Amino acid sequence: MTWKKPLITAAAWVFCLQTTAGAMVPSETRPPVVFSGDARGLLIRQDRELRDGTTDCNEEAILRVRIGAESDLASNLRAKVRFAGRYSNNQSGTSFVFDDHPSGVAGLAAGESTMDEMWLESRFGEEWLVRAGRMQTRFLPEGIAKQSIDRHNSTNTMINWTDGLMFMRDRGNGWRPQLIGHYNSPVRASHPARPPLDFSGSGSRWGVAAAVDNRDPLGPVVHRGVSLNWLPNALPDQHDGRRDYITLTARGAAAWPLGDDGTRFMLTGQWGLAPNVQSRGPGMGRAENIGTMMGAQLLDLFPKHSVALFYSRAGDGWLLSPDVLVNTSAWEGRYEWRAGAWGVIEIRVRHRREIHSAAGEARVTDKEYYLRWTRSF
Repeated sequence: MTWKKPLITAAAWVFCLQTTAGAMVPSETRPPVVFSGDARGLLIRQDRELRDGTTDCNEEAILRVRIGAESDLASNLRAKVRFAGRYSNNQSGTSFVFDDHPSGVAGLAAGESTMDEMWLESRFGEEWLVRAGRMQTRFLPEGIAKQSIDRHNSTNTMINWTDGLMFMRDRGNGWRPQLIGHYNSPVRASHPARPPLDFSGSGSRWGVAAAVDNRDPLGPVVHRGVSLNWLPNALPDQHDGRRDYITLTARGAAAWPLGDDGTRFMLTGQWGLAPNVQSRGPGMGRAENIGTMMGAQLLDLFPKHSVALFYSRAGDGWLLSPDVLVNTSAWEGRYEWRAGAWGVIEIRVRHRREIHSAAGEARVTDKEYYLRWTRSF
């Protein structure tokens, strides 16, 4: 099967690195297997105004379930496996799939399930770790809406993953770097990578993602970070052949207290640039190479209740955004209630519009409403 090679290679790297850090001596008392998971339900309605002026309405109920098991295999070796399934009232059937790519660009289709985590992890000292195999990776902002213009596996109710190797500093104060080497299937990447990105060429099989973030407060600034994605030989272009696709992203957040009852006002921002983008076609120039998302949030407006307003934009050359569709701009209002043992309940209203369209064609617009519930266990 095509998934074996990247997973076996990554696991071998962890084994070799782990044996240099310390002997693989099992604990005297083997710890029990720790089970964890989450369930997320979504009710969504989308009203789409098409180019011809007609409206297409779609309503869907979606449930995503994830159940994982984690255990220490040795004194310095940890492992995790996790099942993930996505189900909908509109699905045509159910199936378990296990390949090096999901069935769609955004992730698995409704009715499909897989193993979205299968990794080995080893620590170096108190702060550094290396993880190899199939994992979830993300570069996320602060605030109630964990949406990214950059990297975010399994956003909302989607299921996707990263096959590869990750180095990360996950403890201690200050800057926390991540370095990820990930495998790209010749069919499509396992993480959101929009067309015209293409991985059928042998030179595009592996990519690199790197980030460094600091979430220690510095005055009102509560988050600052930068990240880079490099996909070699993945961008076909009718004028220049194949080129590397690279994105550079900066993100940050600042928060101020409002009174003494815990309410905070937070501003968040993400700004991205893709130096190399595709051509739109003869006489139409290059695609727009910018991605951005900005938000104003009132956190704990009332205890456990928060609201936010966001603006996002992804040009037709910004091809890695998991939470903002390519070639769209959007306004979004969001409400969140952290309901304790009941989980987290969210309401979102979003208006989205196509940015660029062919000459003489109307732009597609969406109005979207959703109610979402998430419960971890």
